[in-house]
Amino acid sequence: MKRFDELQGLRGLLSMWVFVSHLVLIGWKPVGELRAPFDILANGSHAVDGFIILSGFVITHLLHERGESYGRFIWRRFCRLYPVFLFAIVVSFFAIMAGWMPTQFTPGTAGQQAQALVRR
Repeated sequence: MKRFDELQGLRGLLSMWVFVSHLVLIGWKPVGELRAPFDILANGSHAVDGFIILSGFVITHLLHERGESYGRFIWRRFCRLYPVFLFAIVVSFFAIMAGWMPTQFTPGTAGQQAQALVRR
C-alpha cells in the first residue's frame, strides 16, 4: 500500500498548530488582541479544517487499498484510541481533584491562574 509521508507530515504540523493555538488561547490572550501573523497562527480552526480534509483523504485511500469495511476500520480505530482517551480522562480527574488543573478557563487569564498554582 502506498504511503503519503508528506501528507502525514503535514497532518502532524497541523495537529501541532492546533495544540499551540490552544496554549495561546488558554494562557496568553484572545485572538482578537493579537497582531498579524500571530492572529492567524493562534486561530486553530484553519488547521482543524485542513487536518480533517487530509485525514478524510488518507482514510479513504486506506479503505480503498485494503478493501476493508468502514465498520471494521472504525472498530480498530476505537480499540486503538479509547484506552488512551480513558487514561487521559482519569489523569485529568485526579489533577482536578488535587487542584493542579483549573476547571474553568477565561481566555488570556489561564496563564495567570497556572502561575498562581505554581506559587502555592
